[in-house]
Amino acid sequence: MMTLARVAALLGLAGAVVHLALTGAHVAHAPLIALGLVALALVCVPCSVRLWRSPHDRSAWRGALVVAGVMVMLHLAMRPDGAMLAAVLTVAALQAAVGLAALRRSARLPAPADA
Repeated sequence: MMTLARVAALLGLAGAVVHLALTGAHVAHAPLIALGLVALALVCVPCSVRLWRSPHDRSAWRGALVVAGVMVMLHLAMRPDGAMLAAVLTVAALQAAVGLAALRRSARLPAPADA
């Protein structure tokens, strides 16, 4: 479970870094898009931190799946093609697979005792 959580957290943080890196390309000609990229990047950080710290937190996993779904919808609404479409769908598929595997696995495991 720890490995799945770490993979999911790293995917989320990588997405945040990519969105922040793309912000510079849009600041001059589309400041609202740049602001949106920053906001979306900031959404990924708390979820990633929660997954890293608490791999058994089912609400963090559900949140990660919801955010991944919203991100796919937003990206597909931009009508990407070629490499961008492949990247969007690959990352989404990875996030969904990791999240669903973790939720299935946590449903079978007893919750860890609180310290």
